[in-house]
Amino acid sequence: DELLDALCASAATFDTWDYLADLAHRVSVDGDGWRLTTESGQDLIADAVVLCAGSHSWGVIHEETRQEAALPDMYFGKGVSCIVRGGPTVPSTLRTPNRAFACGIHVVPRSDGRLYLGATNNLGVDHDAEVGVQPGELHNLFDEVIHQINTDLREARIEAVRVGFRPIVAHGKPIIGKTALPGLLVGTGTYRDGVLMAPLVGQVIAGEFGGGDSLINPFP
Repeated sequence: DELLDALCASAATFDTWDYLADLAHRVSVDGDGWRLTTESGQDLIADAVVLCAGSHSWGVIHEETRQEAALPDMYFGKGVSCIVRGGPTVPSTLRTPNRAFACGIHVVPRSDGRLYLGATNNLGVDHDAEVGVQPGELHNLFDEVIHQINTDLREARIEAVRVGFRPIVAHGKPIIGKTALPGLLVGTGTYRDGVLMAPLVGQVIAGEFGGGDSLINPFP
């Protein structure tokens, strides 16, 4: 949340863009450009559009459009984590080797003595079917954190439980930049590295709009 707040504050310093507090419902071809219809019913027309909504990116375009754009299938890695307070003192981030769904278990110290505990990684394709957190997911998380990191974590108090969906495309690699359809760009498929890759993703997409040489151009 703090990262998103900082991003919005930074973006607000630029006067060359408009922020619309609405949800994208559908993106479709409109003549030589693109039409974005929002959840509130507004229609926006643009020469180009970027799909960068993580594992939900293909949800705003028709399947036919996805195929015409030569975009691979999308699925996700569901991650469940939590914030606790009152556990043992952890001075620095701890992480187990890559196991437990090839994700590892990690404990990250936060402010005010809180700890971030994460995270599960269950693959799926249907967001609606995976809404919410299952007891088994929490059991897996706490069983591994308590037995692999510190048994005193069983005494901590849970402040918040979080769930997210890591975007994965069929070939397992990020897809960034132009697609086979003019004016349709993408920035997704980053799996669990999205926050780390964001500056490069932004640089690539900005380069496409600027008319310069693209760093990544799968459709020359």
